[in-house]
Amino acid sequence: MYSSRQRQGYINAAAVELGCDVSVIKREAGRILLMLEQKQDDAQRQIKAIRKADFPIVNLTQDSLAKKVHCFYESVDVDDDDLIDAMFDYRTSHCLRFACRGVDFPEIYIGKLGSEHEISLFTKNETWQYFLILMIFFWQIEMLKK
Repeated sequence: MYSSRQRQGYINAAAVELGCDVSVIKREAGRILLMLEQKQDDAQRQIKAIRKADFPIVNLTQDSLAKKVHCFYESVDVDDDDLIDAMFDYRTSHCLRFACRGVDFPEIYIGKLGSEHEISLFTKNETWQYFLILMIFFWQIEMLKK
């Protein structure tokens, strides 16, 4: 769809098949491309946040990110709106469950812990923490898509 020639061929074929004006298909194809570009930008912002964002509260323990989030909600001052908002923002960009709305699986976190990056889970039944090289991790995910 990024190639002008291929896009025009698609638009012409779709207009003939649907029996509508070429301008309608062209406008809708433009909207789709814009949406895809916005999704790509969002994904890049998420990756940047995962690479660089520190945990929103100072916590000197070496617990996993998942355990820190769990402990935060057990000891939070409910009147501190700024802190609760910061944690919510952190969870939306680092918790895989937020990225997969509608899918029921535990909260798995990926992010920066000190100078390293980790992926971790903390529940009453299961706990794990793996350190990883983030760029290799994302590269492997891209390879799985192909």
